[in-house]
Amino acid sequence: MGTYRFDPIGEAPEQIRFRVRIGPGYGSIRIGVDGIPQEWGWIAEEVADYRGEKVTRWRRSQALQDLEAELKTVAQAYNADHGSNVMTDCFMQAFFVFVESEDPGRLAWRAEFERRRRDRRA
Repeated sequence: MGTYRFDPIGEAPEQIRFRVRIGPGYGSIRIGVDGIPQEWGWIAEEVADYRGEKVTRWRRSQALQDLEAELKTVAQAYNADHGSNVMTDCFMQAFFVFVESEDPGRLAWRAEFERRRRDRRA
């Protein structure tokens, strides 16, 4: 009987979609994670803002953090390091890796922004 190995990418909900883009100047790879189910990927926290009003702050769930770490690990496997040395501030990697996802609050803001933009054009 084999041992179980956690696979964050394989065990992610099937509605999640990934997109990979080259960043400006070809110095970075940006991996986008879209279609994240709110109940799987986000934890809502009610906090007070700077005016004392209640707002919802979204935190990544452990499952989403694991998924993002695994995606970064996969991308870094293709990254060539040509003798970087942190002691001399010499960073000679082929590219940097960023994993990006938008929380439900940001998605709602973006949808409202797009709706207003369409209304102005009409």
